[in-house]
Amino acid sequence: MSIEQFITQKIQKLPSSLKQEVLNFVEFLENKQVRESQEETRRTDEEKAWEVFLNLEKDSGYGNYTEEREAMFQDLTLDDILKEMDQELDKD
Repeated sequence: MSIEQFITQKIQKLPSSLKQEVLNFVEFLENKQVRESQEETRRTDEEKAWEVFLNLEKDSGYGNYTEEREAMFQDLTLDDILKEMDQELDKD
């Protein structure tokens, strides 16, 4: 018997009101795990994007990205940029 089968059997033996609370809690935990996984993936993607963006000037032949970046983002903080990115992601 797998642990999932064991737990399922135990849940089924609970009174119906308690059983529903346990099932709701299990669903909450599963959703939380999915959200945390998605957040970790999103952060990893953002970190990769920033790494590429911040290192563009190291590639020769593509212009002076340091000056261009400073001109574009001189009045913005990293927090401002990340908030804007989050807003764009939330639209999707």
